[in-house]
Amino acid sequence: MQLLAADPDLPNALRYWVQHCRKPDCRLHSPAYPELTGDGRTVLLLNFEFNGYTTLAGYVASGDSVRRVLDYSGEKVRVGTVGHDLVVEESGDSHKTTRYRWNGEQLAPVPLDSPPPVRTP
Repeated sequence: MQLLAADPDLPNALRYWVQHCRKPDCRLHSPAYPELTGDGRTVLLLNFEFNGYTTLAGYVASGDSVRRVLDYSGEKVRVGTVGHDLVVEESGDSHKTTRYRWNGEQLAPVPLDSPPPVRTP
């Protein structure tokens, strides 16, 4: 939570949630470190629930600091990986699934049926 609170570029809506996230209304899940970049670097994935919504924030190391590469908020969210892709399933009112793939700068949405990228050594 401290990383999110210290992020100067955190969107205002997320900043509000971070500032007001207190137990028992707020649940911070254990951080996850999936390898989503395809080059061996892990992404720090933070996941917390507040007032019925789940917020995901992803960060990668960038020199001596970290850089946010994913923002997602939704209702009743499940997160998983398929290869190097992050799959976010939302079962709230919107019932949607979004697949994210590393584009060299951030995790960007791609079509669900998108084939995995060809990686050259």
